[in-house]
Amino acid sequence: MKKFTFLLLGLMMMTNTSAYDFMVDGLAYNINEDGTTVSVTYVTYYNLLNYEGVTEIDVPAKVVYQGNTYTVTRIGDFAFNCCPDLQKISLANTVASIGMRAFDNCEKLDDINLGSVKEFGYASFAYDKALQSITIPEGVERIDTLLFNGCISLSNVNLPITLKEIQRSAFYGCKSLTSITLPQSLRSIEEAAFSTCKNLVSIKIPLSVESMGQKVFFGCDSLRSIYSCSAPSGIEVDENLFDGLDTTQVRLYVPMRYAGDYIASSPWNHVLIFTLAEEDVDGDGVVSSVDITAIYNWLLNGDDTFGSTLDVNGDGICSSVDITMIYNLLLNGGLPGVEEFDVGGITFKMVKVKKGAFVMGAGRNGENVTNFHNVTLSRDYYIGQTEVTQELWEAVMGDGRVFGFPGANKPAQGLSWNDCNAFIQKLNTLTGRNFRLPTEAEWEYAARGGDKSCGYLYSGSDNLDSVGWYADNSQGYQLHDVATKAPNELGLYDMSGSVSEWCSDYYKSYVAEPQLDPTGPEDHSVDSHVVRGGAFNSPYYNCYVRTHSHAATSQAGYYLGFRLVLQ
Repeated sequence: MKKFTFLLLGLMMMTNTSAYDFMVDGLAYNINEDGTTVSVTYVTYYNLLNYEGVTEIDVPAKVVYQGNTYTVTRIGDFAFNCCPDLQKISLANTVASIGMRAFDNCEKLDDINLGSVKEFGYASFAYDKALQSITIPEGVERIDTLLFNGCISLSNVNLPITLKEIQRSAFYGCKSLTSITLPQSLRSIEEAAFSTCKNLVSIKIPLSVESMGQKVFFGCDSLRSIYSCSAPSGIEVDENLFDGLDTTQVRLYVPMRYAGDYIASSPWNHVLIFTLAEEDVDGDGVVSSVDITAIYNWLLNGDDTFGSTLDVNGDGICSSVDITMIYNLLLNGGLPGVEEFDVGGITFKMVKVKKGAFVMGAGRNGENVTNFHNVTLSRDYYIGQTEVTQELWEAVMGDGRVFGFPGANKPAQGLSWNDCNAFIQKLNTLTGRNFRLPTEAEWEYAARGGDKSCGYLYSGSDNLDSVGWYADNSQGYQLHDVATKAPNELGLYDMSGSVSEWCSDYYKSYVAEPQLDPTGPEDHSVDSHVVRGGAFNSPYYNCYVRTHSHAATSQAGYYLGFRLVLQ
């Protein structure tokens, strides 16, 4: 690799004597005001054509000129601007700052050792198109305006725990950046900081962030997940924060305790709001030993980096109980709670669904139910692992009913809404419990996988054949036994296909406003109730988790069944 040498040094000194104070070993220096330190200056700004072929530069800690020793503390403005062949730069640990556009348009620069730099100038590395990875040293508090603008190959950025600001358009156009970890020290993210990072998929907003400017994610076409552990009142945000995003494709994950606040707050409610598991202390979307460590750190030394999210069980204090909850979740593989009931020797199971928030009626690529909207369910509940079977119907009702598709483990079907409620009334008498039909919101949230949702089109998969019986695979519109297809994320079977399932809500077209624990329209003048999930005779599009349908209350269609809810 060719080192930084100059055959035309004399020519440069004759033509640019006013651009610098002296040159040593091919680097030009300006003496700083203190008289003992120097800045590297205008190496290429006026002499671009003279320095073709320079591939590697080592900036020393000290330089001697005319018997005086100077410490190198700064890379001056435009110092290596447009250096055409520069591939590698290494800075001595004495260099504390880099001036504006110092390495701007060094299109082949792909290896940078920043030493102990603490400050950067405007657009210091802009348009360095070959740069793939960079580590910002500890002590840096600000990522300056346009610092990495147009670094189209930059895919790996390591930020220091001292960072406080990301300024305007700092990562503008970094189209190879798919994710970035923002440190807990960060306080502000300014306008268009990640604008046109077209392949950025996910980002976590640390609890420490206090303000966010407009259009931070403008043009981030691939952005799907944003995580925020703060209360929305704790972050000052510009109303146009999400401008330039297809907000129907973006999921904002927030702690359950703040879900209602986010849903009620603009601009947060412009995106789809989902809830994090209570055990996910650090808000990264995964429950792990890191979450346990965060609680330990608080209990041992008062480190409250993750604030109120440390209170996993919501009892108002952070204690060993919260640690135990996470341990239990990790030890049992995150499986939901399951309760088993016995009626006349016939058992059935109910699966726990943890409270949460979701976007009801939301689809993909703009394919949403009209007036899709944010919904918060504030209480846990249990829902049937399967639809009510014919053998369970007989154990409860004892009426010898003959179903159109007989079979002990087939869903009870051909039932009206009134039939289902007659069954539930008798079941409650036999068990002393308070079973009921699910609300439509409870049904859809469970079908989507609750707080474990992977965002599938159908309940448990994007491949309907793997999770549901429907028109194309039911062998001539035949009803099959329950639980013969794969379950969804919560371990629930047949919520796409099999039989359409009655909900408790009266039917009415959606309204777009956010809702808390909705139970359907108050207007009962239209005697029709919601049915969900599609059936064995349904086309694929009726089996989407978002599909909103209904039937007359007294209708006992051969495709209609139900499952239970318990709270």
